Amino acid sequence: MPLKADQKILSTKIKLFKITTIIPERYGYKDVAIQWFVYDRKHPVAPYQDMIADYRPGDSCSEAWVDELFTADEAEKFVGYLKEGDIGCRHVVDEVNLPASGNLFPVQAVCFGGPSGRYDPRWDEKYVLPFVVQGFYDLRAHEPLPGVMRSRDHGDAFVESRLIFTPEGKFIRAPDLEKNRGLHL
Repeated sequence: MPLKADQKILSTKIKLFKITTIIPERYGYKDVAIQWFVYDRKHPVAPYQDMIADYRPGDSCSEAWVDELFTADEAEKFVGYLKEGDIGCRHVVDEVNLPASGNLFPVQAVCFGGPSGRYDPRWDEKYVLPFVVQGFYDLRAHEPLPGVMRSRDHGDAFVESRLIFTPEGKFIRAPDLEKNRGLHL
């Protein structure tokens, strides 16, 4: 269904962005990418039907995907914050084509643990921006640095730290469950 004329005009006015930081060395891996996203946005920056082609009201995945994007002002402020503590990182800001179409899947819906994880800059006392941002990384997509000793593989660390709640009401450490029942997590 074609967009209405006023929707096209609004869509060209609003600009939204994705931000990725490339860290030269992180966790023993080379050029680790952190994909940043706005987290827990309370209100959309524009009507969803203006930002999502063929929008269906209540499409929570598409809505969350759009809500994760940065406005121009947010992108400028967040990249400014990142550059304050920069250690040779590269920050890439990409404008998103609107209205967006296709299967839109938000970063915050991606499972993490083991070699993938999240970073929350609010842990940094210097983070004082009025919006919440989180970052997602996945080490499986990156090359290990040669000669760097890693204390343990992140996947192994995740499995070793996991607790399973059994139907009998007991907690079992994942490695013990694997030994006892031959399960692979």
